[in-house]
Amino acid sequence: MIIAVFVLLAALGWVAGALLMFKPRGFPLAEGNPSLVSIVIPARNEEKTLPKLLQSLKLSQVESEIIVVDDHSTDQTAALALRLGARVITSEPLPAGWTGKNWSCAQGARYAKNNTLLFLDADTVMSPGALNHILNYFETQRDTALSLFPYQLTETWHEQLSAFFLLVMAMSTGAFGLLKNPSTVLLVGQSLVIRKTDYLKGGGHESVKSKILENLYFTRKLRQAGVKTQTWLGKNVLSVRMFSDGLGQLLESWSKAFQTGPQEVPPVSMIAIVLWLSTLSSTLTLVILDPWLGILTYGIFFIQIYFMLRAIGRFSLATSIFFPIPLLFYFFIFFRSLVRGRQHRSIQWRGRELPPSGEDT
Repeated sequence: MIIAVFVLLAALGWVAGALLMFKPRGFPLAEGNPSLVSIVIPARNEEKTLPKLLQSLKLSQVESEIIVVDDHSTDQTAALALRLGARVITSEPLPAGWTGKNWSCAQGARYAKNNTLLFLDADTVMSPGALNHILNYFETQRDTALSLFPYQLTETWHEQLSAFFLLVMAMSTGAFGLLKNPSTVLLVGQSLVIRKTDYLKGGGHESVKSKILENLYFTRKLRQAGVKTQTWLGKNVLSVRMFSDGLGQLLESWSKAFQTGPQEVPPVSMIAIVLWLSTLSSTLTLVILDPWLGILTYGIFFIQIYFMLRAIGRFSLATSIFFPIPLLFYFFIFFRSLVRGRQHRSIQWRGRELPPSGEDT
């Protein structure tokens, strides 16, 4: 009887995963001559990553205004940005109640000359010709804000540990599966294309100034202002290597993300995510109860995870085969963050202290 229950749960969990990430869609190619764009890049100690982004933008051959908002970097971020042709704005002192990124984005938008705004994180890289496609497609969409889920580049073992964080992030957008609903699609935080008029309708970054995961809350603000949201996979368009600085950076980043919580994720998506993760966690128990049936179930989930990870990034085959390892790491960070939140402990990010409330100091 108990084995039948585990098999039923496994079937339901696999279906939940398929509903969340069924046939993830790539970004549509669109040719033409796009209008002018202002690209805003918030940057704090990004001398290792920023040059790659700026060089990729130069190769795009799209006429653009590139604004790097230097958030009091202590390295060569500003000098490198100037050398590569960007307009550098030194951030004003951080006001109370703002996160550093939101304050930088708000200042960049204020100085931008063009109506089309493209916000990019400094560690992203644009593929050749991609900016042209993005802007041409965007011009066909009215009253719309658009984001790209960057293709994840991993080069070290510790970066493989992000597998389930990134899958859950992609699933949470509600943009890539059979549960997709245009009215509930969430934006991702590493990129945003929006008209300045729509940006101001939603209150800009000031409306979400204290939020760590500002993209989730800004989605709601935009919808309330009548602006639709779209999110696309960034494969062959926009890529990112998030954790080149080591395991400590990865721990800080995902702990920071869990501080905000899942309250903005559509309830149907959240239920499906919880069911999927719970089923994956019980797979090893089924292996113990019935080895052959358990191994078959494990293999089915391995195949599912393999194709999911291929859609969102460059992950090793071993990560899919030994998926319980990154899954356990995901739960470790999740419960660690819960404990830290209950103890009202802050975390460090980019040299600043972030309290549990999600407000920068």
